[in-house]
Amino acid sequence: MLSPEIATSTGPGASGRCTPQAASGLVDGAGERVDLGRAFVVGSKDFGESEVLAQLAGRVLGNAQGFDHRRGMGGQIAFDALAAGEIDAYVDYTGTVWSNVMGREDLPARSAILAQMSGWLARERGVVVVAPMGFENAYCLAVRAETAERLGAATISDLAAHSGGVSLGSDPEFFERSDWVALRDAYGLGFARLVSMTPTLMYPAVAGGEVDAITAYTTDGRIAAMGLVVLPDDRGALPPYDAVLLLSARAAAEPGVVARLQRLAGRIDAATMQEANRRVDIEGESVEAVAGWLVGVVLSE
Repeated sequence: MLSPEIATSTGPGASGRCTPQAASGLVDGAGERVDLGRAFVVGSKDFGESEVLAQLAGRVLGNAQGFDHRRGMGGQIAFDALAAGEIDAYVDYTGTVWSNVMGREDLPARSAILAQMSGWLARERGVVVVAPMGFENAYCLAVRAETAERLGAATISDLAAHSGGVSLGSDPEFFERSDWVALRDAYGLGFARLVSMTPTLMYPAVAGGEVDAITAYTTDGRIAAMGLVVLPDDRGALPPYDAVLLLSARAAAEPGVVARLQRLAGRIDAATMQEANRRVDIEGESVEAVAGWLVGVVLSE
């Protein structure tokens, strides 16, 4: 269970309580509210999209006791907490689970990855895949427009020929993951310098010339806002990264929880997620405000 220190902290890993009133006011017409007899606990990683989606899940559930939001979790920490029942839900990505949790290196079709991942998670870790959310947030490389023009780079293959003179920035977790190894080996990447930094710092760093390229996320609103050029994975070295809502066995067993959260299935396309991210990362809107906007968008039909 979550310790009192975690539940009341304000630093990394902090939880923020959303009251029943705040959680329920955005799900009108959804029927009877879920009553867990406790707060629903959602987790998120250390970037805006993950935090927005955690808030979204908590609000759509409409639990009578509201929800706690545990922020700033590393990817493996979030998954382990979910499997242990310390959090009830968080959003992850199929490619992340496939490569880093399951340890798979083969790349079957997108539908096969989702089906096999769902079965493995339920069988081996007691984790339930509620539904794909409708968009993919894939890894790509991003560079400044002048860098792309100077190197003649439109794809990662193009950049690979010049990688010996290029510095690459990425979040610390990525350089330790199997998908980085797969990307590096597939293209023969030999960057002059690898720089670890938080996702929040990566985009200003490449835009300001501190690094030449970064590992970017395709739904990030800062790509267009900062005039960056996306270099896609043209050799298909990486798996798909479809966003999926994961649920703990304890939460999935509660009446009405899965059915309520399945209302999110396929409801967010990439353009909508990019707009949500732009509002947080460029406009400076709060995660809570953007999640409230997103609830209205995804449940409007």
